[in-house]
Amino acid sequence: MRNILHIISIALFINVLTISCKHKLSDSYQIQLNSAEQKQLNLSEYVVSLEYVPLETTEECLIDKYPRFHVLEDYIVASTWRQCYLFDRKGKFIREIGRQGNDPKDYARTLSGEVFDENNLTVMMIGSTGQGLIYSFDGKVSGHFPIAPNMQEIAYLSDNLWVQGINNSNGDAVNQLVFTDQSKLIDSIPNDQFFQRV
Repeated sequence: MRNILHIISIALFINVLTISCKHKLSDSYQIQLNSAEQKQLNLSEYVVSLEYVPLETTEECLIDKYPRFHVLEDYIVASTWRQCYLFDRKGKFIREIGRQGNDPKDYARTLSGEVFDENNLTVMMIGSTGQGLIYSFDGKVSGHFPIAPNMQEIAYLSDNLWVQGINNSNGDAVNQLVFTDQSKLIDSIPNDQFFQRV
């Protein structure tokens, strides 16, 4: 279910981006916020249960700004652009997953859509050599995967199948979505929205 939501969110993001770049604003619109109906929202209408887990805070596991948290059955993974930490479900720090650096087994950055194979307990990141790295929760590289040019987002679909969202900020990206396995690009959805170069 989470994988389908990742794909839908990537597709929606790409569609909004291409539509917003394609159309010009001809009129401005005014929204009257004070005339909107106010309504109380109860958390209980949207959440079945809520658990507060304070994460261990030591010098070796200080979490950088803009963290993403992934709560699994037995673990909590906290990641930012340049770090990925593993905690148990009680918040005790276990280890750093991988390491940012220039070594072939180091990563250059984490992925913004952090991908986990919950069955095999793995995290995927962009390696310092430009390839995708798969880290097991013990912090070691357990595999590699190809990265499409201008890849921005990635979503895990199933064993050996991922979809990558392509960033078209420079206007010459050929694909919108690319499907890959651990060794090759399998298929892609072409991008028909190009910027006019002047």
